Amino acid sequence: TVNSGGSLAVNGLTLVGSGETYTSDHPIILVNDGWVSLSYTTLSNHTNTGNGGGIQQLGGSVELTGSLSLNRCSASRGGGIYVTGGNTIIRDYVSFAYCKATTEGGALWVGDGTVDIETAGTMQGFIFEEGETKRYGGVIYQKGGTISCLAAIKPLNGFTNVDGAGVYITGGSFTMNGGTITGCQTTDGQGGAVFVAGTAAGSTGTFTINFGSIGSTALVYESEWNKAKNGAGIYVGSYGTAQLYGGSIFKNVASGSGGGVFIADSGTAIINGTTIGDSYSTDYGNSSGENGGGVYVQATNSVSYGTLSMTNGLIGFNTATGSGGGVYLEGGTCTLNGGQIRGNKATENGGGVWMNAGASKPARIDFRQSAPGLCITENHAESGSGGGVWNETPTIDPFLRSGAVITTADLNTFISGNMAGTPGISNDYNTAP
Repeated sequence: TVNSGGSLAVNGLTLVGSGETYTSDHPIILVNDGWVSLSYTTLSNHTNTGNGGGIQQLGGSVELTGSLSLNRCSASRGGGIYVTGGNTIIRDYVSFAYCKATTEGGALWVGDGTVDIETAGTMQGFIFEEGETKRYGGVIYQKGGTISCLAAIKPLNGFTNVDGAGVYITGGSFTMNGGTITGCQTTDGQGGAVFVAGTAAGSTGTFTINFGSIGSTALVYESEWNKAKNGAGIYVGSYGTAQLYGGSIFKNVASGSGGGVFIADSGTAIINGTTIGDSYSTDYGNSSGENGGGVYVQATNSVSYGTLSMTNGLIGFNTATGSGGGVYLEGGTCTLNGGQIRGNKATENGGGVWMNAGASKPARIDFRQSAPGLCITENHAESGSGGGVWNETPTIDPFLRSGAVITTADLNTFISGNMAGTPGISNDYNTAP
């Protein structure tokens, strides 16, 4: 135990638990305050029914460096590390192996404080599942504080009913500055790689990707793919925000909707540089067993819906077994300041975008580029209609130009070069302004 004014420096040691299960908060190292530095050290074989199998940090400063391993550490929350305050630095070749939790955060649980993860090692975590009880955060669970991550995140194996098989964020901010998130699979859960939400308006969780990838290039190894019922790449829940400023989200597979990203009611996704899918081939794109191969935007009614905006980036070469190969816009306004929706495929309607402009959940696309340019192109509704955009209520015009009426000339510049399988229906869109 390290308290205020105390310090602990460990270099080159192996700290092994007894193998017994402790029935109260009893981590290998407890940090109430002070300073702790661990380097080239192993923490292993410890089970704590409380919080933090390897380290429980309530304050102070903890630095984990060198070739350090947290191995086979288990707890109720935060199998490897449990943090509720202070500053934590994890860098060099620190790895989490076979770390497990019974409720939340197989490798890491963060309630407050600042955690900087710059390791080239792998963060591997697992959640014990029991019956039909929902669990959260297969590798990382975040309730508050700030996490900056540059690591390889991968669960030990797949789950049945875990939301956020890789990362679960319900408060605070998580920034991905590199690394990968792969092999995150939950059969009945939401959010394969990442689940981000808040608890109320003004109390939000935020996920930001600047660099790195959510997805695997291992085409023939399905165990490396991220999978979920909805939002196999990212599930943006109510009051959650996903800021997609770089990197790529690809080869994620949803059995339901939103192969790349699912945006629930009151959730927000901002795309400004990220590629959702691929630039050339559907082999590397995201896919859904139902609707929204790239992105699914949920709406309950005319005032409760998810929000999608794109300034730069690509939603490309995604596939939907149902409708909306690129985007399925159930309601609300999709704001396009730039970027492209290109090369997507839907078996049914809306190769690029499926939407419904009807009164109950009025969906709109607002083109806000400074000058008209090709935006929705090369999409294909293979057996249906609306290769570029399909509007389920064609008597209502769904298109806007910076919040105002759009001209046919501008619309034909923004949406062009798409294909539909049903003869007699416009390849590009089925509603004229």
